[in-house]
Amino acid sequence: MSTALAVETLKSYLPEERHRIKLHELVMGEVESLAEKTLATIGAPEEEPSVEESAQIVRKLDAAGETAVALFAHAGFWSAPHHLPVWSGALSRIANCAFTHRGSGYSERWQQLSYYPSLALLYAAGVAAVAAGNYDLLGRLFLDVSIRKYTEEEEPLGSHGELGAVLLNKDVAQALRPPPPGGPSRTPLSDHLAELLQPVLRPLVGDQNAFDQAFDKFEYLRALVCVDFQVQKGLRAWGPLGRFKWHRRRETIKDLSEEADRFGDGWPALGAGLFNGSLTAFDTARTEFNEQLKTISEW
Repeated sequence: MSTALAVETLKSYLPEERHRIKLHELVMGEVESLAEKTLATIGAPEEEPSVEESAQIVRKLDAAGETAVALFAHAGFWSAPHHLPVWSGALSRIANCAFTHRGSGYSERWQQLSYYPSLALLYAAGVAAVAAGNYDLLGRLFLDVSIRKYTEEEEPLGSHGELGAVLLNKDVAQALRPPPPGGPSRTPLSDHLAELLQPVLRPLVGDQNAFDQAFDKFEYLRALVCVDFQVQKGLRAWGPLGRFKWHRRRETIKDLSEEADRFGDGWPALGAGLFNGSLTAFDTARTEFNEQLKTISEW
């Protein structure tokens, strides 16, 4: 099934709950296909991919995930509460598809490559959900989906800030995307995902400014959720950087902060379970992460 046909089929299923079985079969069928392609693409866990091999693997994973990314983007924008288990279950399947195939050996880069498709799907659904105000979906993806690590520990997806860290390696990032005229990107992972998602998300969220606003707001919110998990554990507060730090930092922080302040305890993000439903916890995470941002050079 082509990506366009899969999206049209999805949109025909979403409005009516009576199509929930067909919806589940459509999404999980595509996810199983992506899981198989992911395992075939990333190779054996005992072998550390080279820089160029890693970049080539990311390109292949992007191509393999084209349809799944489109489905998740539309899910973020249009899904209703009764659809949520389908999307959290599908994302969990992709996030952990390589766990039982890890073998006796271990490669950090291999593991990060195995996580990359789940990050692309999280961003596709997350950016669209932020644009649509669909915090129920965000809550389920951040809180209900768990990542199984090599140590066999499980962590909620929202606490896993290093997801996709393979693209934080400057050599891999430059092999994947030649540096722009101004020099290497400060946020190669963000820039790559923005470039990947823009064609599928722009028709949903609006013009370029609307896309940028939703993308940066999602990354900032994801960082705050990650910080909140660290604070709850009594660990040093840390959140993943996004391009908002250099792109539109003041506007992004202001947009999310004003939204939280306007709703107060009734903010839908809290109702979805983020920050343990506490505006105080949100304020703490925001303060901690904004202090982290101040320590990072603007250049």
